Amino acid sequence: MTTPAAILAAAMVPYQKAAFADLVARAGVPKASAWRARAGAHGRPTRAEHHLRLCAVLGIDPINGHAIEPRAPAPLIAAFFACAVKGNRFLKGHNIRQAAKEMGISSTSLSRIENGDVRSFECMWAACRYVGGHPFDYVEPEGFMKNMIGNKTGRRDAA
Repeated sequence: MTTPAAILAAAMVPYQKAAFADLVARAGVPKASAWRARAGAHGRPTRAEHHLRLCAVLGIDPINGHAIEPRAPAPLIAAFFACAVKGNRFLKGHNIRQAAKEMGISSTSLSRIENGDVRSFECMWAACRYVGGHPFDYVEPEGFMKNMIGNKTGRRDAA
């Protein structure tokens, strides 16, 4: 099975010099993180948000690499993801160690996720499988902040 890191790395290979710099700028990720993702992580995992931002700009599904409509990169809403993971763990009646074992990650990584610190995409993907969701379910939808803080009239959008 090809890992999500390998899929992202393969998708980034055609981008050289100026095209790579443009990709990094459009995704809004640090250049070092993009280089690490392009190298397939090689022992150092790519931050979950950076992985998702790069996949969104490239127009690939972060899990299987299938082509999707490219979109503007959006921030990961770690608090929503943390609530989804913790809520599912409670519904399943698992403690942290049981859930971490089922996910295949350390209990420390799971504790970080549940506290809103989603570090590596590999851990996020393991937690998504446990929850039954897709990683793009936890990125900020377009217009989210505008609707949260209100528009110029001071009212929330009706939709």
